[in-house]
Amino acid sequence: VWFILTAITILIGIVLGVITLVKKASSGGSFSN
Repeated sequence: VWFILTAITILIGIVLGVITLVKKASSGGSFSN
């Protein structure tokens, strides 16, 4: 059962990381397109 919780935790971490990157990119951070 612990591996399920670990997978969920990792997925949540990845999602939060992606959301943070998207917010930084959309707010015109250090990314220049």
